[in-house]
Amino acid sequence: PIRISWKQNTIYLNGDAQITSTDYIATNGIVHYINKVLVPFNLTASNRSVTPLHNITTVANANGYRIFSSLIKETNLLPLLEDPIHRPFTMLWPTDEAFNSLPKVRQDWLYSDENKHNLVAYLKFHMIRDSKTIAADLPLISDRRTMRGSMISVSCSRAIIGDLIVNDGSAQIVQRHLEFDGGIAYGINNILEPPDIGARCDALTMHPAHGRCGNCLEPPPCPPGSKPQDGSDYQNCWYNQMNKADRLRPHFRDLFADQMYLPPFPYSLVKGNWFRHSQIHSLRGCSRQCVNPLWIPQCCKNHYGPYCRVCPGGIHSPCSSHGSCNDRRLGNGTCQCSVGFSGTACELCESGRYGPSCKKCNCTN
Repeated sequence: PIRISWKQNTIYLNGDAQITSTDYIATNGIVHYINKVLVPFNLTASNRSVTPLHNITTVANANGYRIFSSLIKETNLLPLLEDPIHRPFTMLWPTDEAFNSLPKVRQDWLYSDENKHNLVAYLKFHMIRDSKTIAADLPLISDRRTMRGSMISVSCSRAIIGDLIVNDGSAQIVQRHLEFDGGIAYGINNILEPPDIGARCDALTMHPAHGRCGNCLEPPPCPPGSKPQDGSDYQNCWYNQMNKADRLRPHFRDLFADQMYLPPFPYSLVKGNWFRHSQIHSLRGCSRQCVNPLWIPQCCKNHYGPYCRVCPGGIHSPCSSHGSCNDRRLGNGTCQCSVGFSGTACELCESGRYGPSCKKCNCTN
């Protein structure tokens, strides 16, 4: 049998499939469209052959994304991808050809030790946490926040029907539905460049949250947008529950609604603990310990203010390498110059000093 239920003004079949369009009249009946395939109840996992999903490294290497996979390892991002707080992931994997086609100067910059933090930013810009989205649903959400903190978008190509493009044509999806044990990936033919690279370093923080209190055998789920805290126990709490007599009162009222007069039910005459005079009583229960992800806007080192402007002297030589910048989001970009230097970017020598090191003059009158 098919179970039909009603929730939030929508009809569901078997509690999962949603009726999306109704009442298409045909010559031999009426057709209703649903958004999922109904699986018979007797088709259990015991008589289906289910192939376990491989890890991200195996799937990436087997499909031509070896460079991306190796960079994930080198930058120590595998623990992030294995964290259940963030899983599942929807990822965009640039092909090996995309990495190899970068100019040598760009490759040297991206793979250098001093720019490792920028490489991490590039890789995180290809990851979307807490999402396993099939290709048909990718264009339905206009913007998605990546692990970098910046937004990306997927849309349908106007030039080629059926093609999907990323960030208004910055890359094209060339391979779909690469499932791994932590989510799903799509191959793209170009490397996506994060906006404000080197300037914005937004941080993803986890704030504690608690689910509603309920029965300890099956506590209520975490609040929307949060996830259970990994390895945490349930927290003891108290919750209110209506007595059985009070829960049954509406049913008695509906049962005799067609009668002219319904005498009050003699609750006080019923003995035992099944009925009580009070409508609500407290029970000891449990609540889930959860975490709620929150993005904190931040500026990278040597950038300051709400717009993360570069400190005086430029990104490669802040404060002319002769001082320290009051940086980060709450900073004002003022250079605290070393002894002997002055100026907005510490580019000048103080009075009585000279030369590139601003040595003190040994002048005599």
